[in-house]
Amino acid sequence: MQFRKCPPDVAVRSKNTDKIFLEPIVSSVTAGVPLSTCPFLTQFFVGQFPVLIVSVRVGDFAALAALYKTAAYLDGLITPEVLKLPHPFIYCAAKFSIWAIYTFWAGLVGTGLWIIAHECGHQAFSESKFLNDAVGWLLHSG
Repeated sequence: MQFRKCPPDVAVRSKNTDKIFLEPIVSSVTAGVPLSTCPFLTQFFVGQFPVLIVSVRVGDFAALAALYKTAAYLDGLITPEVLKLPHPFIYCAAKFSIWAIYTFWAGLVGTGLWIIAHECGHQAFSESKFLNDAVGWLLHSG
């Protein structure tokens, strides 16, 4: 069986099968680009990438809280005393629309959090097992 030639650190032949398993693409991409050419990348992506991700996740929880508070506030404004609509059914439709929009955006944020937690379970988030376990547990259980 013929295989495409790859650098030795990218392709690994399994001993049990004829398949090739590729290591993360990031290692092969960054192997050709010295990080010293870009201090910004060096600052955030060399050994500190999990810290950056965790800080972004804290922002995700803040976004979820802001989304909920906004939806709850708008829900309170859709009443006959505050807003005059031509038919009573439109009040229900407007409230449903607000919570549907909230659900969509909260689902996007929640999916991002779940993906990070899932990768922690595979020990792919960080080189530190403790950090993987802690972040995974907090995002899945917290």
